Amino acid sequence: MNQIVFSLPFIAIVISLLSWRFIPYRRERLVSYALVLIVVEVAALLKIEFVNGLAGIFFECLVLILVLEFAWMLLTIRNIVWQILVVLGVSSAVIWSQWD
Repeated sequence: MNQIVFSLPFIAIVISLLSWRFIPYRRERLVSYALVLIVVEVAALLKIEFVNGLAGIFFECLVLILVLEFAWMLLTIRNIVWQILVVLGVSSAVIWSQWD
């Protein structure tokens, strides 16, 4: 089970890249993702957490997929410094999500 949980952020990277490339209605998805991320931030500020560990893991991977889809969108900007910052930010987010 630990190996599956450890591999989930890397699976999230693949899922977010595929959804960014192939699922239509990108603008509507991004607006809904922004709303979900706002709800997540409010829940974090209010210290709301799941009792079930599996539900918490699923929710964290969902949030990681949303953030990564934003990152793929930002990588379309043709500035190399911006791209390096996005890659470093995404890498640190994936590492931080596994830091316990």
